Amino acid sequence: MKLSVAMCTYNGERFVAEQLRSILEQSRKVDEIVVSDDGSSDGTLERVRDALAAFPGQAPELKILTGERLGIVRNFSRAVGACTGDIIFLSDQDDVWLPSKVGEMISVFGRDPGALLACSDAHLVDGNLAPLGRSQFQMVRMTDGLRRSLEGHEGFEVLLRRNVVTGATVAFRRELLGIALPFSDCWLHDEWLAIMAAAKGGLRLVDKPLVLYRQHGSNQCGMKPEPLSAQLVQASVKAPEYSGARRIRQVMERLGSSGSRRIAHLESALAFEEKRSRLPSSRISRAFSIGMMAGKYWRHADGARSALKDMLARR
Repeated sequence: MKLSVAMCTYNGERFVAEQLRSILEQSRKVDEIVVSDDGSSDGTLERVRDALAAFPGQAPELKILTGERLGIVRNFSRAVGACTGDIIFLSDQDDVWLPSKVGEMISVFGRDPGALLACSDAHLVDGNLAPLGRSQFQMVRMTDGLRRSLEGHEGFEVLLRRNVVTGATVAFRRELLGIALPFSDCWLHDEWLAIMAAAKGGLRLVDKPLVLYRQHGSNQCGMKPEPLSAQLVQASVKAPEYSGARRIRQVMERLGSSGSRRIAHLESALAFEEKRSRLPSSRISRAFSIGMMAGKYWRHADGARSALKDMLARR
């Protein structure tokens, strides 16, 4: 089984060498590292080469991809497209993998032929790797019931409502790219891969933190612990850009006939998102509209949280 790592970088010289060392020191070695750089203006690529040079005779094959500025989703698309492994690990430039990560993740695929994508828990840490007292699963409000739903027949519907998968913790079978590439332009790369895997019943969870997920203030995508009150204040500043209907349409188009058994749910979700996009600007009228759709917020969104954010958003 050939193992690849798809790492995306952008002005990451501060942490990238430490991340690479943690990958190179895994108990189960990887065979290939593909680094796709999104136009760094610092010494990121020098740190990458130096990190691998520190492991003479032991380092995996290294591919470095450069070119036009792509943004995070298209950059990851380029990185995974260049990987040749049977199992592909996603890697940010600023985390630290615990030594058993690769071995524990590939064991999922070894014992479960139906597994297409696996994601683990992660410890949230600050820029100096000091614990923040929360895990990634805690941040996404993971419960035993949610775990069962994600790995069962309801995983697809769960991920349509909200994403619980963090790319830094993900590994997937190469065959998943057959339906996932090219990545959607209105889903993040990790949530797109996860929902494509869930559509085939192939999402699996590793209920163990295997990554130190660094939150340092410059993350392109992060997970800083914030109370619900702070999230609602942010929502009240500006109305969200409603791309929900477009997101649903892209899923429907990608799955095609293979998503036929989910068509009723997708059509209901699409109708809900189209109504959300037309909520009135008057908060009194909006409250009435949201009340009329209350049940749909639990079926197709994040329940009361989504309803509150819609209520408070400025339009």
